[in-house]
Amino acid sequence: MALLAAIYAGVLFLFLHVIFRTAKLDLKKLKFSSLFRAVAVLLFVFMFTYYGDHGLGDDSRIPLGHGKAIEASDGYPYFKPDKQQGELHIGNFSVAGDNFCAEADSGFIFYNLKSNQMINFKGESGYSSFAQKHKLPLPTEFEDFYTHYNRYWGGWRFWLLP
Repeated sequence: MALLAAIYAGVLFLFLHVIFRTAKLDLKKLKFSSLFRAVAVLLFVFMFTYYGDHGLGDDSRIPLGHGKAIEASDGYPYFKPDKQQGELHIGNFSVAGDNFCAEADSGFIFYNLKSNQMINFKGESGYSSFAQKHKLPLPTEFEDFYTHYNRYWGGWRFWLLP
């Protein structure tokens, strides 16, 4: 975390240095240590927000929306619905808007993230007919946790990871 903050602060310091020199402003007012502290504090705070928490160590996390997330511990993804105790072990899944659709231990699930409504399906055919009727992703479109993780935390979010 401190190394990442130091890199960011150094890049930001050089960027501001160039701006101050071209604008002929007083560079002595800009201090590296204060900039370093500000970036470190901002990154540290962001790390604990809903959108910044990606998990630490063997834990991984993907925000889904409406305060819910799918998590993986030791490589095994799970989801904790609001109205159910325990957790659902998840295989491949897809998120479409406010809807979370997944293969679970018990079959297939549809979960509306906004209303917390969950529907369990014992087999793929029941889910597939429901998905076609409601224009949801079919099981053939589901992807594994790490594909979703790399897509979500790749790009610009990668540079915010501690």
